[in-house]
Amino acid sequence: AALSSTQIAALSSTQFSAMSSDQLTVLSTTQVAGLSSAQVGTLDSTEIALFSTDEIAAISVKALGGLSADALVGLTTANAEALTTTQVAGLSSTQLAALSSSQLAAFSSDDMAAISKKAIGGLDLTKLSTANVAALSSTQIAALSATQFGTLSSDQVTALTSTQIAGLTSAQVGTLDSTEIALFSTEEIASISAKALGGL
Repeated sequence: AALSSTQIAALSSTQFSAMSSDQLTVLSTTQVAGLSSAQVGTLDSTEIALFSTDEIAAISVKALGGLSADALVGLTTANAEALTTTQVAGLSSTQLAALSSSQLAAFSSDDMAAISKKAIGGLDLTKLSTANVAALSSTQIAALSATQFGTLSSDQVTALTSTQIAGLTSAQVGTLDSTEIALFSTEEIASISAKALGGL
């Protein structure tokens, strides 16, 4: 690609969207790092799949915010794994909701812990692995709606730690049935707050 990163960044979103797959493929990491949210917003799922892991990691947090939910579907598992913790922290609830179970499974524990409290409402817990669930902080768990929490499977409930359980709300505890409560260890039962226990 003969254009400099400054020149690429100066392209309008209309001009950038006119780039062919071959042209996108030859963009350098430096050029990708300079893309705007409007430019990234023109990419579709096929085009985002052309980016290397280094290029995905180079997209600025602000620019990544422009990536549509439909385009996110095109992230390969390797590209999902390549997202930095800072990038994951900047994902919106709409973007999180679009991620598949295989993409989420590629997230590290640090990535999961970085999901913002504001965005976590978009997380579909049925797509999470037990490792994903165990990596969430107690603050993140507490921020889940009762509806979200109620979708946890038995395996996911078993993956919860005492620290996570200590932060449960009464509405969340109220979604647990007798079978799920029976999965808790004595230590985990003891960690449920008096207020949350009132939800049973």
